[in-house]
Amino acid sequence: MRYTRSQADRLAEALHAIPSAAPHRLFNKLEMVTYLSPQIIGLQERGHSIAAIAAQLTAGGFPIAEATLRTYLSRTKKKGRRRRKRSRNSRAGGRPASRATARLVN
Repeated sequence: MRYTRSQADRLAEALHAIPSAAPHRLFNKLEMVTYLSPQIIGLQERGHSIAAIAAQLTAGGFPIAEATLRTYLSRTKKKGRRRRKRSRNSRAGGRPASRATARLVN
């Protein structure tokens, strides 16, 4: 038996629409702040205070203190800064790779 492309497309869409069988993962507070950090930082850039953002999150069903939000947000920002790549020329000893290689060759 042969099938048409449109039949295959309909089946693909139907399969794609099936929800995940795995249960939804629950976030702790730090993970929630990390997940929401782009929106929180955007609010800060538009002039909203941490206190106002914490109050809005609490009103929305995510109770969090201003100090906790500030701490978790700073952890999230630090995590992003730590992931810098070392330059191609640097080595563990701090010398450029070309200088170390030149000594080995000569």
